[in-house]
Amino acid sequence: VHVGDPLMSYDTTLTSLQLDSKALEVQKPDEAHALRIEPAEDEKFVTAAHPMEREHSITFVALASGGSLKLWRAWPQWDLQVRLPREYGLLLWHCSRDGLFGKNI
Repeated sequence: VHVGDPLMSYDTTLTSLQLDSKALEVQKPDEAHALRIEPAEDEKFVTAAHPMEREHSITFVALASGGSLKLWRAWPQWDLQVRLPREYGLLLWHCSRDGLFGKNI
């Protein structure tokens, strides 16, 4: 099953994501693309040591959970810091140079 709009869509198995007509396969994160996830009050706090330069940065973090996809935009030249709800699901993030990564949380 394919869900979404012309700019962003995903299949319900979440093995791929389509951005601007470009299909991206979900990759397992390597050390350079690992996110740190720490509990913070009643949320999860996500950070990364990944470069956040204009040419190379994480562009978004998303959480697919319970039939919904929540997306947080990340901006170049700002540290990646995202507060997620304490939900289980598939955490997705996109590197502008290396593609889409995912991890069950």
